Amino acid sequence: MKTLFSRITAFILASAVLLCAAAISSPAQAADTQPEEVFQAAQELTAEAQAEGAEFDGYIFKLKDDVMTVMDADSQEGIESVEDVENVYAAQELEQIAEALPSDAIEYIEPDYIFTLDSSVSAPDDRYYARRQWNIGALNIPGLWALGMEGDDLDGLTDLDGNGTGDDDDMVIAVIDSGLKEGHEDIDYSRVLAGKNFLDESSDSTDDTFGHGTFCTGMIMATKNNSVGIAGICQSVYVMPLKVFDATTSKVSLISSAVNYAAGQRELFNSDHTKGVNIGVINLSFGGPSNTRTLKAAVERAIRAGIIVVCAAGNDGDTTAGYPAQYAIGVGSTDSDGSVSDFSQRMSSSNGTGYENKVWVTAPGGTVYSLGVDSTRSYTLSGGTSFSAPEVTALAALCKSIDNTMDHYAFKSLLRETAVYSDSGEGDIGGQDVAYGWGQVDFAATVNALIQNLGGQSSFIPMAKNSDGEPVEGASFTVYAADESGAAGEVVAAGSDGSYSLERTGSYIYEASAYGYKSTRGIFIPIKNPTALSVILEREPLISVTFDVTDEGGDPIMGADVVLTDTDGEEITQNSDGSCSV
Repeated sequence: MKTLFSRITAFILASAVLLCAAAISSPAQAADTQPEEVFQAAQELTAEAQAEGAEFDGYIFKLKDDVMTVMDADSQEGIESVEDVENVYAAQELEQIAEALPSDAIEYIEPDYIFTLDSSVSAPDDRYYARRQWNIGALNIPGLWALGMEGDDLDGLTDLDGNGTGDDDDMVIAVIDSGLKEGHEDIDYSRVLAGKNFLDESSDSTDDTFGHGTFCTGMIMATKNNSVGIAGICQSVYVMPLKVFDATTSKVSLISSAVNYAAGQRELFNSDHTKGVNIGVINLSFGGPSNTRTLKAAVERAIRAGIIVVCAAGNDGDTTAGYPAQYAIGVGSTDSDGSVSDFSQRMSSSNGTGYENKVWVTAPGGTVYSLGVDSTRSYTLSGGTSFSAPEVTALAALCKSIDNTMDHYAFKSLLRETAVYSDSGEGDIGGQDVAYGWGQVDFAATVNALIQNLGGQSSFIPMAKNSDGEPVEGASFTVYAADESGAAGEVVAAGSDGSYSLERTGSYIYEASAYGYKSTRGIFIPIKNPTALSVILEREPLISVTFDVTDEGGDPIMGADVVLTDTDGEEITQNSDGSCSV
């Protein structure tokens, strides 16, 4: 935050006359908060926070939109602008605001609440995958990995970056947290975009020394199949770390700055694809019990820009209100046996507006495994709704990779339709369980429902290549429709050009073969139109063949010539010892 001004005087230009007054406001302005009430409302919020034990550090205030301000020459200590948030400022004391501003220039004042990080206590070959990552199976992810769904852009119809190609748009997640460990062995830093440090304006570093942000990011994008560490859910998404924590707590002013920064980057990208960043999802793995207009406005701005916002529900294990979850999509936690974690927040209509959002769905968060920060080879166990949220964030990115137009509300509806409903026995509100929400997320069910909604035909074009990437001559393909169990059904006929016309919502099995190569098969869903598939064929092992030529009596014929050809009539060259490798 930067020091903006000392004493501000409101200037309103009307009828070509410059009127300078200590307090000027329109009836529309007064309708929101009367001038004499703005400081009284702030004092009431302060008393409420103190009574409820809600921590805060100073105050945030917003100037009315039609009030113009100028700087005096002298600087007054303690008043600073909140970065990336228009017309919003911070001060330590109410008296500092009262001395600097006429009351009718202010739209609202609220405590700068303290929010807390919500943490407590052929499969991939990654070292800890089988032993520690129970959450991957619980979320029904491996089947999607088998289909190649890891965050690559599969929407060939939507060209987000305006380059003329629909299926090469990057999916970007902003993780607003404690940063990301630099140099960790299980992170592909080519997929980490330059972030921002909101704690220290003099530093560009988002290096994480606390660990929470690294843990969340690892769950989303840790490198899979590299024989170390864990398997992140999305192997093709990009992450932008925005650092607002260096310990367990941070202020709303800093968090709001980061959310507004992410929203601003997306707005720039929307208006000019050569600027800004295509941020599609924001992960907020923290929360607090205090409703704040500043953070609410920031989250709403991000959603309007086209960003899906996913939050931790909270770890109090009770019905305490939870923000920013109540502004967006809140995620509760489940344990390895499928039960709701004791620490996971419960829903209550007494929480006020957005109470249903606080625990919209649940996801594994009870004792999960991810990256640590003690060293570049560090891994650790932890638990909390903080680590349920990144799983749903990853699912949001996968859904946007399939349908680039998916927004916050469409994703929220999709979660409600596809979550696996459970009854906690603790009650429900309008059919929504107070502990599970609409249920535990199921990646496969969510993706399948999305694909069914898309519908249409896809032209499937298969190609066989060898391990050197060269086309395999004479390769043949057979395509089958897959039944519900994944078994091969009816054969699909190819067109005259060798392509297949397939339903985008269907599952199919291909078999590829060629002389001298091992046959291979796989399952796929032709989401793209067209869907091009390159299959790598491995050569059959070569064996050495030698020939002995004899006459009718069985005696060797010296100097006999032997010519060996393949099935296409091509001569096979002999080795130096006269043998042939076939």
